[in-house]
Amino acid sequence: MSLEKNISKLYILRILQGSWISIPTIILFYKSNSLGLSELLALKALMSFVVIVLEIPSGYIADKLGRKNTLISAGLLWMISNLLYYFNSTIIFFTLAEIFLGMAMSLVSGADSAILYDTLKNLNKDSEYKKLESKMFSFQAFSESFSGFIAAFLASYSLKLPFLIHAIINIGFVFISLILAEPKREISNLKTFASLTKATKVALFDNLQLRYITLFTATSAAGTLLIVFKGQAFFEYINLPIWGFGVAWCILHIILGLSALSMNKITEKFGTYKSLYLLTFVLSGSFLFLALLKSIYALVFIALIYWVRGVRTPLIRTLMNEKIDSELRATTLSISSFCFRIAFVLLAIIVGYTEHFYTLQAALILTAILLFLPSFYALRNLNFE
Repeated sequence: MSLEKNISKLYILRILQGSWISIPTIILFYKSNSLGLSELLALKALMSFVVIVLEIPSGYIADKLGRKNTLISAGLLWMISNLLYYFNSTIIFFTLAEIFLGMAMSLVSGADSAILYDTLKNLNKDSEYKKLESKMFSFQAFSESFSGFIAAFLASYSLKLPFLIHAIINIGFVFISLILAEPKREISNLKTFASLTKATKVALFDNLQLRYITLFTATSAAGTLLIVFKGQAFFEYINLPIWGFGVAWCILHIILGLSALSMNKITEKFGTYKSLYLLTFVLSGSFLFLALLKSIYALVFIALIYWVRGVRTPLIRTLMNEKIDSELRATTLSISSFCFRIAFVLLAIIVGYTEHFYTLQAALILTAILLFLPSFYALRNLNFE
């Protein structure tokens, strides 16, 4: 199979990966089964824990057995997760569904970016990675945007229906993964423990730039993920109807996609270093302003957080891939994702505790501080110019 065709297939894979039709109305689905936001966040925390446990081993599996096989396995597990939601109505099966979803997410993590970078490297086009990563991420975001409309439409008939359609989409994900060509790359001869130790040592100790990039991305990614669930709670707080959830999801992900497309222009104008500072101030500042506003105007700052995510994700992926050896690319990307998941769990616990015992405003202010300080420290130790 031609490596050139990998690029168009990866575009389709990202579109399917972004088709989270089951997510925009999930809190309404939980409520229809006598569950609420606390149960949803608890199960998402469980899913994150599964990802944390499997994150680094899954990266090693991808490096050792091939990124293509890893993506196929992820698609199958993802499908099982959605079918468990569709055919059942109890928290026990929802728990199983989140465990399977965590397994799928750990396998996807880093594998698609790694196969893209190595494809381009085989074609002597690795300089195009930054542009293609931002475009693919924007396609993924636009897919998530369109999913909001589909989810709202399907949920108006049945709150379970989005899970069935998502499972069908997962079958498409498996098919596209099957017809990908595995690019040639160096394969590590190190044993499992030695490979993981080497990748961890490089990512967190030996390569100082990679260490601080990992710290920055773990912190900022935790903040942008937190708003996904806090955002839904805010939509419910202002009494948005079901179709309103879909519209809000759509608008936010259009912003996400457009911001990803603007990443190259932003870095060309400000440079990489100043762009990362800009993202840090906008992200932390948005959480501060959310603490001050209790009206629909707070949506502006939720939108700004999505803008940060859109610019940050392809930019960070580019910076990391440029500094990682091919033989341990997926493993090292998984280590970065592992650090992000740890940061998210810690942030969610601290913010949840603060909100429960104090106020939402105090929790949002604390979030802004916890996101700003590590990011600022990381950037003080980096210089890409």
